Amino acid sequence: MGVPTNTSYNAIVVGNCNNDGVIASNSSYISEGNVNYKPDIVAPGVDIRTPFDTDSGTLFAAPMVTSAVIQLSQASPILAANPTLMKSLLLSSSTITSSMQSEPMYSVVSSDAIALSRQYGAGRLSLTKAYESFVTKGNYITSSFSSNSTGAIFSRNITRAANKTLRFCLTWDKYNTVNGEHTGNNVNSPALDNLSLSVVTPSGITYTSNYLYDNKQVITFEATESGYYSIRVYREGTANSNNAVDYSITYSVY
Repeated sequence: MGVPTNTSYNAIVVGNCNNDGVIASNSSYISEGNVNYKPDIVAPGVDIRTPFDTDSGTLFAAPMVTSAVIQLSQASPILAANPTLMKSLLLSSSTITSSMQSEPMYSVVSSDAIALSRQYGAGRLSLTKAYESFVTKGNYITSSFSSNSTGAIFSRNITRAANKTLRFCLTWDKYNTVNGEHTGNNVNSPALDNLSLSVVTPSGITYTSNYLYDNKQVITFEATESGYYSIRVYREGTANSNNAVDYSITYSVY
């Protein structure tokens, strides 16, 4: 069955890794720049035991993420009804394993680079951390931009953040419509609305993610202080200026 590739902006694309979080040789990814980051996340899919055999592949990794989505949806009707929030949560709560330390998964002050890896996306799936961040601690924001609004600022008191890793993820829908038979790949794919994400620490240090070719932004850094963090979202591109843009932000403390 043919699938319109442009709709993958809104999907959760899963890569395949082993239990240590090392990417599998048969797990593909988008390597070139100026396109969206895929996969979004990786999950174990190497040497998976079944009642019949032991096998590997994304056909095992993807169901793990699907199962996580189902369990989180059962825990919260808010997540079940908000796909961008679900995607944001899975990404912000994913684990950066030791094998990913050489990847550009941490934000740098005075840089707009998104804190993602081309191979690993946001990291390895962690259902436990996702549940803790959303259900236990309520670390999320949902809002929208009207056709003429351009910015929003949120303040969050993040306690016990000193000497911890903070991860923030902003996601929003890309407007696509499929004309006629979906197997024909007839996709009306307008340009992206560009939303940028900034996080300002209690002492005024600013981290920014402003990648122009995706509908997610990720900021990750080692925090040195607890207190009120300013989370700032700006709508810099208005490709769909006549439409409201819904967005979601989640954050996790490691």
